[in-house]
Amino acid sequence: MFKQKKRLADAQRKLKVKETKTAQNEERVASSKIKAALEKLALLKGTQWHEDDDRLFPMSYGPIVVESEGRRLVRLARYHLRQPGKPASIDRQFPGLYNALGALVSLS
Repeated sequence: MFKQKKRLADAQRKLKVKETKTAQNEERVASSKIKAALEKLALLKGTQWHEDDDRLFPMSYGPIVVESEGRRLVRLARYHLRQPGKPASIDRQFPGLYNALGALVSLS
């Protein structure tokens, strides 16, 4: 967010001196990125349900219910699916490579 606000301020300073297409484009891009970041932040802080709240994305964490010692507990788990025998380094090398429905989660 800081980078985009700086980018916006720089573009606005350039526009005061002289209107150029580059400065106008920089202002437009920075403004849209700031808006998108604020919307994403509002979703993270929000308490209301959103349509994306029921999705888990690969390599992200989400709540699951597990039974332990006869009690149900809510735990944080990472959504992840890797082919058997593949090294862990492949996860970062090819993000989202093994995304599938009904994927397994590993308890953390």
